[in-house]
Amino acid sequence: MMTPGAWRRGRALEGLALGGFAVLGAMVPPDRPLPFPVCGWKALTGLDCPGCGFTRAVCHALQGDVSGSLALHVVGPVAAGALIVWAAWLLAEATANRPIGAVLRRRLFEAGLWGGGAASLLSWGARMAGGG
Repeated sequence: MMTPGAWRRGRALEGLALGGFAVLGAMVPPDRPLPFPVCGWKALTGLDCPGCGFTRAVCHALQGDVSGSLALHVVGPVAAGALIVWAAWLLAEATANRPIGAVLRRRLFEAGLWGGGAASLLSWGARMAGGG
């Protein structure tokens, strides 16, 4: 069993790490946020995968360029917002030293994964079909 102090430190570290990723995403060049290509699928096949453009889209959204984000990946702006909310939620839990809305958090997380995954696949299908 985890001690309350360890739980609190864990939540604080998770929140700070996610917040740090958001700050980093807001600072890097959005069209080349990583120093290496990350899509093995594209490297092997030459075709986009459902997640192609996601990292760049999140960086554009974190820098306030929503239209640029949407042009790269339909889920980018929502994911950027979710990253900020998730970091704040974890920090609020660490501050309160207790879970806050655990059931709601789990349901929102699941809905985000399913909704984001479905939107990514539909968008990818449209791109592959030549419609986007």
